[in-house]
Amino acid sequence: MDSRSATSRSRWLVRLAALAALGLATACATSVGNNPGGDDTADTADVVQGDQAEPDTSGADLGGKDQVSPDVAGPDTIDDTGAPDVPTDAPDDVPVDVPPLTCSSCHGSEANAAPPVDTDGNSDTTIVTVGAHQSHLGLPSGITVPIHCNQCHVVPAAIGDAGHMDASPAELTFGSLATADGATPAWDRNAATCSSVYCHGTTLNGGGTIHEPLWTKVDGTQAACGACHGVPPPAPHVQNDDCGTCHTATASGQAIAHPDKHIDGVVEVETTNLACNACHGSDTNNAPPVDTKGNTSTTMPSVGAHQAHLTALHGLATPLTCAQCHVVPATADAAGHIDESPAELTFGALAKTGGANATWTHANASCSTVYCHGATLKGGTVTTPTWTKVDGTQDACGTCHGLPPKTGRHPGNFGDHGFMGKDCTNCHNGIANSSGNAVTNAAVHVNGVKDVVLKSGGTWNAATKSCNPSCHGNESW
Repeated sequence: MDSRSATSRSRWLVRLAALAALGLATACATSVGNNPGGDDTADTADVVQGDQAEPDTSGADLGGKDQVSPDVAGPDTIDDTGAPDVPTDAPDDVPVDVPPLTCSSCHGSEANAAPPVDTDGNSDTTIVTVGAHQSHLGLPSGITVPIHCNQCHVVPAAIGDAGHMDASPAELTFGSLATADGATPAWDRNAATCSSVYCHGTTLNGGGTIHEPLWTKVDGTQAACGACHGVPPPAPHVQNDDCGTCHTATASGQAIAHPDKHIDGVVEVETTNLACNACHGSDTNNAPPVDTKGNTSTTMPSVGAHQAHLTALHGLATPLTCAQCHVVPATADAAGHIDESPAELTFGALAKTGGANATWTHANASCSTVYCHGATLKGGTVTTPTWTKVDGTQDACGTCHGLPPKTGRHPGNFGDHGFMGKDCTNCHNGIANSSGNAVTNAAVHVNGVKDVVLKSGGTWNAATKSCNPSCHGNESW
């Protein structure tokens, strides 16, 4: 084979590969007739886009084979119709064996179709055409499932689709994931950064240290927890760093247990079986501390005297329920529950007993005119308690009512009973002690009812407010 034939053969093989890439290998095969008898002259019926090869009529014979005339459209060109011009000087018996082409025939590898390698053979991640492709399609970090190519590029249906094999760089067209939750993503090729993308935390308002990742930085730091959102995100998000408590479908502790439920356009939150103390409170009960921001100090209004009311360690009354000051939601996602602080305060029946106009003032963290702090009684020293003062001085005997009270025929208000002093047992036997400084039965104190039990015997009529004790006859209070 002379040098011309070798060059022609090489060019012919390259052209076949190109034709195959364009889906035209079949046309190529029929354009150059391969005579089983060994006479490889072009058949007059073999036509490509009207460019017909004609048999050699010159009578010249090289090696006993008929030759074809020169390609009238010029060697290795595209004719006026845009179709490839098939060379007519193909050497004899050229084997045509072009394997099917896939995306990874030009870029990517056996693992997937994304670089490395790029179309120029580069594999260095510091090159933009390689970058973090594998971090997205292979995801060694395990924080989500592999991202499909169509989330960043238009994936052609065929290799020869318009706009596919054109000049670099490849066009970037963000898909549904990057634009989720109203995100408006942008790509800056000069800086090699994407910004305002959902998948890197733009729409979360959840903290995070890296919302504009550098595409060519592939060291794991941009895919770590805390890069897209805080751990935990800032308030009003609950300040609990055990993600699995509320995001059970996604996480276990701080680990992503189910990558298919992370960075999927949906914030997966457990609401049906979520305990109240998953967000506030503790193992003791559902009330702070801690509050939803992680605070534990009683000087914070969101913590304050919650435990003084729910545990009632002072012994003056039984523990209150949350419903006495708040609307308790049926589920965590009930309307009005998870919203901006502070929590709404809605007084229940106890605070409004006796027609009390219970009021809460957040500015100075105090409640006033509430039954449970003596609004309907007289003589108390602290009937407008400060919520953030938890030192025992506001729940002592004498703070809600006088000791004894300055009402009716209490001692000190009625001379005949002066001998009783502070001995509460004369009329409230089994409820308070004889020194007037302790409650002995919290179940019948601060309960919305004036419980009267006469130590000397006799009866009390709450409707007429009259008593008939053994020490004297029937008397009106």
